Amino acid sequence: MHLYRLAQGDRPPAAPGGRERSRNVLDRFAIDFALCMYCGICIEVCPFDALFWSPEFEYAEEDIRDLTHERDKLREWMWTVPAPPALDPRAEEPKEVGAARKAADKLAAAEAAAAAEAERASGTSDGPNATNGPNATNGPNASDGTNATDGSDGNGAAT
Repeated sequence: MHLYRLAQGDRPPAAPGGRERSRNVLDRFAIDFALCMYCGICIEVCPFDALFWSPEFEYAEEDIRDLTHERDKLREWMWTVPAPPALDPRAEEPKEVGAARKAADKLAAAEAAAAAEAERASGTSDGPNATNGPNATNGPNASDGTNATDGSDGNGAAT
């Protein structure tokens, strides 16, 4: 399988004192089945798992130039590609999955701690703004001798 990949170079600005960099953008993807040896190396080394074998094997064309298949022609075969085999349940978990799970667990723990702190601060705490307990600013333990829990001095007058 011979892959044609044409890319237009995009030149981002160079860092001060650095050399020019280029970034390739794929604008054409084609497979030339006239050159393909059907060895499968391209499928094995594809870093994106974007290439698959298809049980489709009838490539007969009257002109050899028609054996170069562009993305549109390749896309027509997608329905013939079988589902990938299931992962081995005894296989080691990929590092990326483990890192993602660890980050998600850490985020969940931080959210749970924040929710517990918010619940604690919303009235069940004995902090300086609490309405009951030994540090209360009003109520039966208020330091000014009043027994009011509604902000009054106990005689109906606001304090």
